[in-house]
Amino acid sequence: MCMPMLTGRFEIDSALLDDALHPKVNFDLLKRSFRVAGRPAAIYFIDAFMKSIAVDKVLTALMGLTAEDVAEVTDPAAFAERHIPHTEVSCEQDGSLAVLGVLSGMLVLLIDGYDHAFLLDLRQYPSRAISEPEDDRVLRGAHDGFCENIKLNVALMRRRIRDPRLRVEAVRIGWKSQTDVALCYLDEVADPRVVEEVREKLRSVRIPSLSMGQESLAECLAAKQKWNPFPKIRSTERPDRAAASVLEGKVLVLTDNTPVVMVFPTAILDFLQDTNEFYFPPFIGTFLRLIRFLIFMTTLLLIPIWFLLARDPASAPEWLLFLHTTDSSVLPLLWQILIAELIIDGLKIASLNTPSSLSNAFGIVGALILGEFAVNTHLFVPEVLLYMSFVSVATFVQPSFQLGYTFKLFRLAFILLIEVLGGWGLAIGVVGMLIILAITRTPTTTSYLYPLIPFRPQALWRLLVRRSIHPENA
Repeated sequence: MCMPMLTGRFEIDSALLDDALHPKVNFDLLKRSFRVAGRPAAIYFIDAFMKSIAVDKVLTALMGLTAEDVAEVTDPAAFAERHIPHTEVSCEQDGSLAVLGVLSGMLVLLIDGYDHAFLLDLRQYPSRAISEPEDDRVLRGAHDGFCENIKLNVALMRRRIRDPRLRVEAVRIGWKSQTDVALCYLDEVADPRVVEEVREKLRSVRIPSLSMGQESLAECLAAKQKWNPFPKIRSTERPDRAAASVLEGKVLVLTDNTPVVMVFPTAILDFLQDTNEFYFPPFIGTFLRLIRFLIFMTTLLLIPIWFLLARDPASAPEWLLFLHTTDSSVLPLLWQILIAELIIDGLKIASLNTPSSLSNAFGIVGALILGEFAVNTHLFVPEVLLYMSFVSVATFVQPSFQLGYTFKLFRLAFILLIEVLGGWGLAIGVVGMLIILAITRTPTTTSYLYPLIPFRPQALWRLLVRRSIHPENA
């Protein structure tokens, strides 16, 4: 939106803002006219964003000015410094910036004789409590979480990192939404090359609006690999985890209206870490990390390997008794697995829309339908339900929902390849997944397989083993 400069004539300037903001049409966008030392003046603001007590104090101070007080100060900046009793005040002559200030929640003041609008930051955004995120809980430790207010999210970071080198740079993205985005990093610790790459990518984004908040921005920043399901950006809703990433040299991107914070750079092995590990002693934390990694890898390979051997149970070793089932089913084994995967995904989606008061009943009904009834009607063999139940629960041992679905897609691909090619199909599927993993590009120039490529043994050891605290990794 391009608008002319303010003129200093109140009739013209107020008509300019009236035409842009339509205070007579918008019930929540208010215009209050009054006089300052005999001069016509007006304020524009959005009702829900204002602290009424602070507005009253500003109006009281302005209405107490005399003609002599105003006449001796002709410079807008000097007038703001001397007569406006508020800490955050700026002067703007560009009419479009004045309108943007109102829409961003600021109070805009026009006074006849001054060709600048006075922007007062009296904002008080609606915000929910900083409660712990649902998908990344800890048994011990902090139980707060980011919310949709970017200023409050930055404050949660400042509370944990009281280092003067902490930098929080602001940028607006989207010519319609004008969404506030913050770049957060620790100067002299973060890689300057990564900081500059992320900064330039943010500046180069050209879209109308960030309609889906962080996800819209992530799609603009990520490398364009449409059919690659691996997550390119790691994210978190936990302030303690975000602060730890900054202290390690990572770069954060905070987006207004969303509690999700993006972490750069991202490598596939970063998903091995979980917040719970760092609230337990190093030995227990290392044990939890290795167990989680092994279980998560099992979700990828358990069902394909079982399906491969179950196609010819006689060729399987005798100790694999679970493959020798005598139960019959009206459906081929392949279709049993595919239908079970489909039903489990349907139940997950349905659970998101189930009222909390009905969640227990929903779980009981789902268990009955997929359990005893499915077996008794010979729709599924028991083994399919057993392994699918384990895999569907074990997927959540790591917090990345997208990585869980990435493994699910590859698991389905392995099963289809096994149906066509047998054991060679599984080998081809695993090799294909490794190739896709190797060519995955991140938003920065860092390797997605770091610290394997390039090989950094110490960094790899830190990812596999939970270290004790010391001055270097505090």
